Amino acid sequence: MKKIIRGLITVILGLILAMDLYILAVQILDGEAVTGIFGFHGEVAVSGSMEPLFSPGDLLIYREEPTYQAGEVILFRQEDSLITHRIVEEQNDQFKTKGDANNVEDEGLTNTTQIEGKLILVIPAIGKAVLFFKTPLGMLVLIASGLLLIWTPHIRSRDL
Repeated sequence: MKKIIRGLITVILGLILAMDLYILAVQILDGEAVTGIFGFHGEVAVSGSMEPLFSPGDLLIYREEPTYQAGEVILFRQEDSLITHRIVEEQNDQFKTKGDANNVEDEGLTNTTQIEGKLILVIPAIGKAVLFFKTPLGMLVLIASGLLLIWTPHIRSRDL
């Protein structure tokens, strides 16, 4: 059972590290931010504007969609910020949005070119860890953890 758990943790750490390295390489080579991988995009919630659906520190997973409609929760760009709010109304291919916990709708309309994706999954409280693993120190911790998981069984078997 320990081998299965250890293997699963190693695979998860490896996937996280591979995604981080891919994003870092693309950013260095292309000089632009990566918006997602295979149509999926992850962000960490930073405000309580959508509570109780999600809270600050939750990891939010989005998927790019060809169309969006009222009632869906979307991630969109507004100036230099990314915002996650619900579409409350469609007006001539543009959308009126509002945070579930807010009393008023957002100012202005959002067009489809500003939308990064539709919310498909909320993973509670893991967002802070995800932010850490995107830092250089976090990547180093991932590599060190993976190596320890791989080498520990070999070290123990030699000592016996």
